[in-house]
Amino acid sequence: MKRLIIILCSINCLAQQQAANWYFGSNAGIKFDAAGNVTAVTDGQLNTLEGCAALSDTNGNLQMYTDGMTIYNKNHQIMPNGTGLMGNVSTTQSATIVPKPASSNLFYVFTLDAFAGANGFRYSVIDMAANGGLGEVTAEKNVLLYTPSNEKIAVLKHSNNIDYWVVTHGWNNNAFYCHLLTASGVGATPVVSNVGVVVTGDTYANLGYMKFSPDGNKIAICNSFINSELLDFNKTTGAVSNSLVLRSRTMPIEGYDYGVEFSPDGSKLYLSTLSIFPVPAYLFQFDLNATNIPNSATLLATGPTTNLKVGALQIAPNGKIYMASRGNPNLSVINEPNILGSACNFVYNSISLNGKTCQIGLPSFVSSFFYSPNIIVANPCQNQMAQFQVTNAPAGSDVNWNFGDGTTGSGATTSHSYATANTFTVQVTVTNQSGTIANSQFITVFAKPTLLTTNISLKQCDDNTYGFSVFNLNEVKSALVSTQTGLLFSFHKTQTNAQNNFLPIVNIQNYTNQTINSETIFVRIQNANGCFKTATLQLLVSTTQIPNSFKRTLTECDNLASGSITDGVATFDFSQTKQDVISLFPSGQLLDVSFYQSLSDALSETNPITSITSYSNSNSPNLQNIWIRVESQTNNDCLGLGQYLKLVVDRIPVVQPQTLTQCDDNQDGSVGFDTSNLESSLLNGLTNVAVSYADQNNNAVTMTNPFVTNSRVLNVKIKNTFGKQCEFNSSVTFVVSTLPQIFALPASLTTACDDEANPENQDGKVAFDTTAFLPTILGN
Repeated sequence: MKRLIIILCSINCLAQQQAANWYFGSNAGIKFDAAGNVTAVTDGQLNTLEGCAALSDTNGNLQMYTDGMTIYNKNHQIMPNGTGLMGNVSTTQSATIVPKPASSNLFYVFTLDAFAGANGFRYSVIDMAANGGLGEVTAEKNVLLYTPSNEKIAVLKHSNNIDYWVVTHGWNNNAFYCHLLTASGVGATPVVSNVGVVVTGDTYANLGYMKFSPDGNKIAICNSFINSELLDFNKTTGAVSNSLVLRSRTMPIEGYDYGVEFSPDGSKLYLSTLSIFPVPAYLFQFDLNATNIPNSATLLATGPTTNLKVGALQIAPNGKIYMASRGNPNLSVINEPNILGSACNFVYNSISLNGKTCQIGLPSFVSSFFYSPNIIVANPCQNQMAQFQVTNAPAGSDVNWNFGDGTTGSGATTSHSYATANTFTVQVTVTNQSGTIANSQFITVFAKPTLLTTNISLKQCDDNTYGFSVFNLNEVKSALVSTQTGLLFSFHKTQTNAQNNFLPIVNIQNYTNQTINSETIFVRIQNANGCFKTATLQLLVSTTQIPNSFKRTLTECDNLASGSITDGVATFDFSQTKQDVISLFPSGQLLDVSFYQSLSDALSETNPITSITSYSNSNSPNLQNIWIRVESQTNNDCLGLGQYLKLVVDRIPVVQPQTLTQCDDNQDGSVGFDTSNLESSLLNGLTNVAVSYADQNNNAVTMTNPFVTNSRVLNVKIKNTFGKQCEFNSSVTFVVSTLPQIFALPASLTTACDDEANPENQDGKVAFDTTAFLPTILGN
């Protein structure tokens, strides 16, 4: 059986088999290698605006190509009798090549005229055995089927997988004409389905493509100036039914619908619109699994008429969908057409045409020729059953597998386990009454994670002898694998749940055993490739081996550890306590002793106190209880757990300096001070302290009452009478103030005569000069 090849049509359009070469543009084309990579080629001979077609043999070698008016052979020469076909340079789908059933050398070229032209829908027959194998057009040429016609054609294999349905659409009606091509030729009487929109009026309503879905059960049609429809197709009867309008000119619309293509899995439909000034071009995606398909439209790209130029859409042998743009030196591509929304990865101007340019057309072809068994592989892991499935296999087909490691299988779905991790070529072969078709792909079988052990235990101390404790399940990770990089761990209560990655334990850092003293947990370790192994984890609850009588209290004076001596925070050293704990166990036993601020931290082994020689109790001023955990370095077993250490911060007896002042009553420089209230003022309510005094030479001074002294400062030490006997240094200042001395005024300054000459005027009043009074009293 020959296979139709996919091409893009524009100036000088040439076609190639779908797995090899496409020719299009001005002596341009693209070439696919076996891996689906694309390179540009430049030797095409066609010159057409829109539709074209091509044929290659089963090895991908070019046989012929046409624009619907002229047919060229594989040497790019015009075939004998190969001119004058009645297609048109401006027909959307000007030509399609279909092999004649039960013949190895005869092929039909179906052509359509443009703009509902009189040439209508015709066919010509090519004999590829003639002209030395280069082919020629037979006398059966330009046979009219009907006129006028629309510009659309879609071809699909009959449900018998032998014959072909050739579907076109009439003009000035809503009729789908479905001709059956068999070994006897083209049936003269088509199956007519009157459904959907009436295509009439403006001849531009002819514009737009018609395509079948991959399974042939749907047909999509663009009536450019009217609407776009999605309809059902019956591959057995040729009936078209159930029109669903995707976009209509009666509603606000972007552009003039032109190109249409289904995704390889048939779940998405792509639709492009022409950029006819002033309407810009658009590219849409429809979700065919949506409840409301028209409302599922996602706009993938848009642009002004001078920028994004959109033409026809065509699926390629690599599963991508390519888009032509008139006058553009590049092709655009939808890289992942099966994926919903913008994740389908549309890239404008993705493929360079090596200096050549496109027009707006893409080829018409037999949709069934794009069928290739699609291989789906799940869980390809070493020594684990991988599941294989083939999609798109016709009902009743025999499906056989070659797994690439010397083993085979059968069935549309099957499973296989690989003994080694490696890359294998998997091939599926589908056989039915129409022949055999195969597909292959590389798969990588990944190794499972390497475990150091599959059985491990985690022992936790019981702090209350009830048989239940809290475990940090994360602790077993380092014991299960040498490196955790790239691995995912989950913990499950049953082996089945671990195998199926179902119902993982959520609180893995603070998990309490559900059965007294012990419990079995199953660990799933999965790498980045989805391959996994499971391990068994035994949780054991043991009684602490540290006796209840073991208690330690560390007392420190409040210090400047936090910047203040009155905040109840000090610095502690646990070193001796650690040694005391170690001495409880047999000599030489390898132990890890760790300290924690809470029971939950001690149980889960999180947030340990890292600096035991300079720990500051800032989280619990004045008093803090510390949890001690002891583990074996040999097997990580918990040997001791409890609140064995208490931290106490004693106060600093802070007092304020005092100052006593008294006058020197006899001018001898010393005074007896009253000290009856000195200490009560000094301590200001402070109790349980001892007070001592010393002179500046640190000689002890006994405080008496009265305390006879000259002016001096005594050092005062305030010391707690409990605990760490924390102390504080202050001072008492004695100030002897000199008593002032005054001098009597001489009588000469205070005695005067009433000096009035007339005794009658003597009134006993005299003006005294007092300027010398103050200097005389103070004695200078």
